[in-house]
Order: sequence, then structure tokens, then C-alpha cells
Amino acid sequence: MNPNGEPPEPTRPRGFNPMHRDTERHEGVIPPSEMTFKEARRDYERLKERFGDLTDQERQRFDQVDDRMNQLLNIAERHGLMEEVEERSKAFEQRADRLKKNEGASDFDSQKAKFLERVEDEILEANLGGFKFDYSDVSEDDMAVLDGVKEYRYAKNLGRIRTEIGLSGELPLSIEKQREMARRLLDRIEANDINTYDVTNQSDNDRLKDLLTNRDLEPKVKAEILARLRLQDCYILVKAALKEGGNDRDKKIPGGLFKRAQTELSSKGRVLEGSDFDTLRDEIPGINIKEAFGRIQDAALRKEIFQKSISEDQEERVYRRIVRDMGGGEAANKAVQLARRLAWATLEVSVWNSELAGVDPLAESINLQKYREGRGIGRDRGPEVTVDKVVGFGSSFFRMARTVRGPLTDRGARLGNDSQKLDLGVMNFMNLGREEYGNYLSTTLPRILEAHDMFLQSDWEPDMFKRDRVESWFGIFDTVDPDRSLKLRYYFIEGALVSTFRSAAIAADLGWSRWKYNNEVVSNIVKPMEKKKENVSFLVYFLTPGEMKEIGAKRGITTLFGRLDRVDALTGAGRGGGGGGKKRK
Repeated sequence: MNPNGEPPEPTRPRGFNPMHRDTERHEGVIPPSEMTFKEARRDYERLKERFGDLTDQERQRFDQVDDRMNQLLNIAERHGLMEEVEERSKAFEQRADRLKKNEGASDFDSQKAKFLERVEDEILEANLGGFKFDYSDVSEDDMAVLDGVKEYRYAKNLGRIRTEIGLSGELPLSIEKQREMARRLLDRIEANDINTYDVTNQSDNDRLKDLLTNRDLEPKVKAEILARLRLQDCYILVKAALKEGGNDRDKKIPGGLFKRAQTELSSKGRVLEGSDFDTLRDEIPGINIKEAFGRIQDAALRKEIFQKSISEDQEERVYRRIVRDMGGGEAANKAVQLARRLAWATLEVSVWNSELAGVDPLAESINLQKYREGRGIGRDRGPEVTVDKVVGFGSSFFRMARTVRGPLTDRGARLGNDSQKLDLGVMNFMNLGREEYGNYLSTTLPRILEAHDMFLQSDWEPDMFKRDRVESWFGIFDTVDPDRSLKLRYYFIEGALVSTFRSAAIAADLGWSRWKYNNEVVSNIVKPMEKKKENVSFLVYFLTPGEMKEIGAKRGITTLFGRLDRVDALTGAGRGGGGGGKKRK
């Protein structure tokens, strides 16, 4: 040991650095004081995997191995390898470019170039030590290049290990340096539209995981890392589910893609939480997501984006203008990028999409009347009687969750006019339960899309009103019309029955009869369901008997039963016969 308590530095022959040692030693127990970094790291990882079950002796070795890694890192720092990584990188890349440009020259040995590339790859994959090369066929000049490659890769690997030094239990960096380190990794992940755990992002994601486990990581830096990683994955999966929503409904799985997105996000610990929204709005210094979100919303309400007549290139020009208006530069670019992703992850984009551009089933629900009126000939738009009565329902996560000071009316939430603009600054994200965003994806959105499809269906068979199915409608309509102010339950039943009973022939073809209507359908709809709130039981009606009687009388449904009775007598499709009738094509 030298006076500083560090291991002695080995003498370094030409082309050699401290970690270029043969690690193919026997697999016996190596004293930590004699380990290369690669050996210490490997031993550390082995012990770390079962840290909770280590014996006292193994814990002591764990600490010794940790100390050894820090000792070797200190040597590397003293030689300037940490501070000069970028400079070494640029110098190496310039030399590599010159070599490649000379490849066609007569005095250039292409075999040596290939050898150089192979060595570069080997060093890139090596882990701080154990490098073994055959220099026998390398000239003096090329040896200098090889030394540069080795030194650069060695320094770069050390920089990577320093980022991962959450292993050591000590992070000797200021909050500014920690944030800079984390943002460099986050920026690389956010540079693509790929989830964080994809193989493309695996290296950076793993390094961020190590940072997150470090007890010395500043809480605000940790919060930013978690919020941005979760936002990345929620944005990717929710946008994909929304864009594929049309195909999803064709398969009769309304909201199935959103349910699967929530399941995947939950399994990876990537579901956004209330604290994440708070961090994204207020706790990311230098990146004003709140301002960027507001400016994007203004552009949407001015109909500069999310319009059928506006191309993708035109939209991108709008976003570039917003960046300029925010002062330009990397910080403004990042703010706009994250604000756009926040709007997608929370589906605020569907509120802005009043023209129903592209595939957007939530926007269709929010603007259901407009969507139904725009459906062409041959496409079911649902019962005509309800087209002008049901304007729309459902909304974005922010507008349906408990995030706004003062309630947004359902109509105001849909229209998104200036008086109902969403102001991130007044939202109380601490009201959000930890599972609220996940529940929005797995339950609220599927219910909205289920109601959307129910209003588009015209022909209903008696079996479609079985009690278990009616009971499932309670949850759907509690979501889309919780206070019953939109009368969606009433309009849905009215539309379903009126369209079905538009003629006796259609009703008979679908398997209807007087007995089935009165004793199966009506009784199932008006039968109350018991619910509990704060340990108090009470009964809730989907529709009351009076409402059902009103629908049957005012729409002339009961006047058709005389003709249906004659059909029953001829076909036996009344109380005892028939299997539900034939569905119309």
C-alpha cells in the first residue's frame, strides 16, 4: 500500500494500462486487495444478488470488494480519465475517420484496418480489465492508434462505471452533477419512441436503475428520473393503444388494449402516480413543462394542430414555433417534447381532437354526436332517436380525475373552450390516489369505449338484456354519467328498444315477444341493485319502472305486441319456445 492507502500502481510498459491484466486466473478466492476492477465487479454482483442472505463473513468481503473498486476508480480519476472522456472520444473518432478515408489509398493496409476494428469491438465489450491482444503484426504507427483506442475505451468504461456507482453506497457528486448525469441518460432514452425496457434502451435503463438504488441520490433527482421514465413508457403504450383502438373495437374487446397497457406498465413499475405529475409540473429545474403544455393547448384550441386539414409537417412547424417562443435551445425543446408526451399519456389530445382526425376512439366518445352524424351510408350509427340527444361523454385523465380545483362540467370538459382550459398550475395532484392513473387505463377508458359501442348498436335481442349483463351496465354508466345529468341510461334503453321495435317484423326476427319484453327484459332493467357506501346499504335503479313505462308508451312499443302475439302463436317463440331469435344482418 502507498501512503494514501491505495494499491500500488503497476509499472506500465508501452501500450499497457492498469486494467490490462490477464484475468483468466484460477477460480479460487482472490483477495480483494489483489483484484482487478473486473474481478471485483463480478464478485460484487454475485454477492449483491443475495445480499439479504449473506453471512457476516460474506458481508465483510462485500465491503472489501466495494472498497477495492473505489480504490481503482480513485487511481483512474487521478490520471484524469474521468474528466477527459469526451476529449478522448473526439480525438479517437477523428483518427478513426482519417483511417477510413485512407482505406482506398495504395499505401493503406486494409488488413490492419480490420484488425483495428476488431480490437475496438473487443475493448468496447470488455469490462475494465482482462484485455488480451496479439500485437505481433501491428506496426509502430498502428500501435499508437491501438493505444489510443484502448485508452479511450478504458476511460469511457470507467465513466460508465462511475455512473453506476450506486453499487458503492456513496455518490460523491453535487445535486447539479447528479441531475446532469441522470439527464444525459434520460435524454438518450427519450430520443426515441421506444419503451425504456426495450433492448435499445437497456444499457441506459440499467444505469438509471443503479442510480435509483443509491442511498445518496438526491430525492429530487430520483423523483425526476422516476417521473420521466414512467412518462416515457405511458406515452409509448397509451399512444399505441389509442391508435389501434379501431381494430380493438372490431374484435369486440372495447378498451382491451388499454387494459393490456396498464398490465404491462404495472408489471414494470412504470404507472404514473400523483407525485410524478407534480414533479413534471414543478420539480424539473430549467425545463418548463407547464408553460409548454399551456402553449400546446392554446395551439390546439386555435385549431393549429389535431385537425384533418393539417399535415404532420405543418404540426411540427407549430411545435418548432412554440420552442422559439419559449426562448429556443435545448431546455425549450425538452419542455415541448415532454409536454407533448404528457398530453398523449393522459389523453388530453383526445379532448383537443374535435375534428376526429385519425383513429381516436376516445375523441369519438367525447364528440359522439358529431362522430355518428359523420358516419357514411352502410355504417351503423346507432338508433336515430338518440343521435341528437347524446352529445358525448368521457374525457381525458386530468379532466375525469380529482385534479382540478373546482369541478369541470362534463360539457365544459368536452368543449375545452377558453373558460374550461386545463391549467396545470391549479391542479392538486396530491389528491390523486396512487392507483388512479392505472385505474383510468384499466377501467375508466374501457367503460367509456364500451358505452361508445352500445350507442352505435341498433338491433338488440332479448338475451342481450339478461340480468348479469344489465348489472355490468351499472359500472359503465356510473363512469360516463355519474350524476345522471346527461340521462345516458334513459337514452340508451330508449334507443335500443325503439330501434329494435321499429317494426313487428324486425322485432320478431330478433326473437322478441310480449312475454319476453315484460317478464325478462323490463324486469331485469327495473330490478334495483344493492350498493354500499360507508357501510350503509342502499338500492340503485338502472331505470325506474316509471321510466320504462314511459319509454314503452311514448314510442309505441306496446302497440306492436298484438302483431307479435300472432307471430308467437305461429312460431312458438313466446314464453316457452325459441332460442332468442335470429339476428338481422
